[in-house]
Amino acid sequence: MRNRWQRLDASQLVRELIATIFNLESSLWRTLIGLTLRPGKVAREYVAGRRRSYFNPLKYLLVTAGTMALLNWRLSAPTEEIDAAVLAEVSAAIPNLPEEMLEVVLSLVHVMQRWSKELQLLMVPLYAIAYRLFWRKDNFAETTCFVAYTYSHASMAMVLGLLPLTMRLDQATGVLGSLWSVIVSIAGFGYLIWAARQFFETGWIRATLAVLITSIVVGIVQAVALLGPLAALLILGSSSGLGEG
Repeated sequence: MRNRWQRLDASQLVRELIATIFNLESSLWRTLIGLTLRPGKVAREYVAGRRRSYFNPLKYLLVTAGTMALLNWRLSAPTEEIDAAVLAEVSAAIPNLPEEMLEVVLSLVHVMQRWSKELQLLMVPLYAIAYRLFWRKDNFAETTCFVAYTYSHASMAMVLGLLPLTMRLDQATGVLGSLWSVIVSIAGFGYLIWAARQFFETGWIRATLAVLITSIVVGIVQAVALLGPLAALLILGSSSGLGEG
C-alpha cells in the first residue's frame, strides 16, 4: 500500500512560519531575549557548547540584516532637503562638475545613507580580527560568534530606535532628531562595551578601549570602502570639468 501524503500548500507554510515566530521556546526568541538582557554571556555559552539552546550567530546575523534591509527599503527615503544640501556642497567644492556626475554622486550618497548599517555587518570578520588583538585566548571563530551576535543585535536595536525619525522625515534633520540620534548611538556603543565585558570577562576600561579602538579601525576601513568610489568620481568629474573649461 502506497504512503499517502498531503501536498504542500501556502497555508501550511504560513502556519509553520507563525508557529516559529510566536513560539517563545524557540531558539530564535531565546537568543533575542538573551542578547537583550545578557549579550556577552549568551555568546560565551554558545562558544562553550550550548549550541542547541541558541540561534546560530551567522544565521542571526543574516536574519537581522534582512530585517534591517526590509525596514530601510519600506521606510527610508532620501528627502529633497538632504539632496539639495548634498548637491549644493558638491557644486560649491567642484563648480564645473557635469550634471551626469552629480546624479551619480547623489546615488552613491543614497546608498550610504540607506544601507550603512547593513554594510557595517559585512565588516564582521574585520571586527573579529581587531578584537583578537586585545584577547588572544579566543580563536577567530569564537570571536566571530561574539561579534555576529552583539553587533547585529546592536545594529537592529539602533535601527528600531531611529525608526520614529525615519517615519517622520521632517523631524529627522532637526535639533531633536539629531539629539535623539546621538542618544541612540551612545546607547548602542554602551551595549557593545557591556557585551565585551561579559564575553571576555574583563574590566570596564579595557572593554571600552577595545570597543573604541576596534570601532575606529573598522570605521576607517569602511569609510575608505564607501567613500573611495565617491572620491574617485569627484576627482574624475573635476578633471573632466576643468578639461571642458
